[in-house]
Parts: sequence; structure tokens; C-alpha cells
Amino acid sequence: MKIHPNNLMDKNNPQYCLNANLRKATRAVSKLYMDEMKETMLQRTQFTLLSTISVMGQCTITELSNFLLMDQTTVTRSVNTLKQSGYVEIGAGEDRRTRVVQLTDLGRETVEVTFPIWQSAQSDLWEKLGEKKAKQLLSLLQEVTEMSQ
Repeated sequence: MKIHPNNLMDKNNPQYCLNANLRKATRAVSKLYMDEMKETMLQRTQFTLLSTISVMGQCTITELSNFLLMDQTTVTRSVNTLKQSGYVEIGAGEDRRTRVVQLTDLGRETVEVTFPIWQSAQSDLWEKLGEKKAKQLLSLLQEVTEMSQ
């Protein structure tokens, strides 16, 4: 059943649960991106990490997990997988507890190759939503993210 903004919505009705509907939308959007990116052989989390490290440059695991709002243990595990695949290097930071991550040459090449594929998926969804709705959605998502911190 589609939920339309003009319909009377009862916030106490589980059908209108914000969390459930956001998770459902996330799964649908993830599928759109992954269908486009399946030829890259990267998992969606791997592309997210690689592209984020690419933008951030050299960063700590903590900075990466804070930026992505992900559990530090999960980020560490995912970064270690990227290291095993040769996409990133992990080095010592300012003190023994800090680990610094940066892309290897293979990681940079992978981002360069996969970015246009991601960009195509991004453009497709942006076009389907329309510029106004896409910007509204981003703004609302940022607002929700900020509220949760």
C-alpha cells in the first residue's frame, strides 16, 4: 500500500512508522545503486568507504566512523577487508591507539573506475525524483541525521 502525504496518517499506526518506512526506502534505493554497480564487484559498503576515504584523504578510523555514523568496530572490520584486498593502507597515527587509513594506488584506481558507475545511478535516481524533491530529500535526511546526534 502506498502512503500519500494527503492521506490522513495516524502516527500510532505501525503502517506509518517512520523507522520502518525509512528502512524500506533505504533497501529500495540500495537496490537501485547496487543493480547499477554490480559489475564493479564491490559491496555497497566498500564503495562508500573507498569514496569517503578518497574525499577525506588520510583519516583515522575514528574520523571515518564518526563521519559515516557507523560503529567503530564495524568500520575497522570493513577497512581491514579493504586492506586485504589491497585498496587501503593502515598506518600508525599520532599515538599507538590511533590508526590512519589512506587509499593505495589500487584503491584510487578503483574509485576512479567505479565513480562514473555510481554517478550514473545517482543521476538516474535524481532524475526520477526530480531536482526539487531530491534536494528536499537530502535536506530532510541531513536534518534527521543531525537530530540523532
